[in-house]
Amino acid sequence: MPESEICYYHQKPCLRKAQVKKFVRKTNGLLRNRYGNRIKELTVRFPLTSANASELDHWIRFAASASTEKLCLDLYEKNRSSCLDLSRNEPYNFILSPFSDGRGCRLSELTLSNCTVRRTPANLSGFACLHFLELSRVKIADAAVSNIISNCCALKSLILAFCHQLIHLTATCSQLLKLDVDFCDGLISVCIHADKLGVHVQGTQDKY
Repeated sequence: MPESEICYYHQKPCLRKAQVKKFVRKTNGLLRNRYGNRIKELTVRFPLTSANASELDHWIRFAASASTEKLCLDLYEKNRSSCLDLSRNEPYNFILSPFSDGRGCRLSELTLSNCTVRRTPANLSGFACLHFLELSRVKIADAAVSNIISNCCALKSLILAFCHQLIHLTATCSQLLKLDVDFCDGLISVCIHADKLGVHVQGTQDKY
């Protein structure tokens, strides 16, 4: 939307709700028409929150059942305006259960933005083929990240950006080639065991 209309749009909750409802309805319609078919890539770019958890849960389960290879969930509001606080609802909690017990095992790329990851199943065998993982503005604890990485035996590229809850990141990932850590303000130490790892740190490199 034009910059001149952003403030007006944010000050009109009814208009915003209408846009969200329209987006959800269209997305559900698209996925319904492809039920039972494989989906190579599913990308959702729209500022949704925990208020839309049921729809987002459904889309993630659909992606896992459709053997999706690339999944991107970008829920960040890029046109944030100082005229209205849009953070009244908690960020959406990304569910990992659809990728446990071998389900979704074709997933090779996962990108999450502006959400939360709380519970991580012990068995995430659906991440066995994952070689690219990006977490941006994701509320996630050290143990959860370590558990996810430990289940990604093929992971080659890991990007962590604006993940401020991380403090001491420790993990073993033998295939990891690239690690980018950008503006994770709470992070004090990183200990990654990998044979050919290249590291890029930006924002608070004096901590490491």
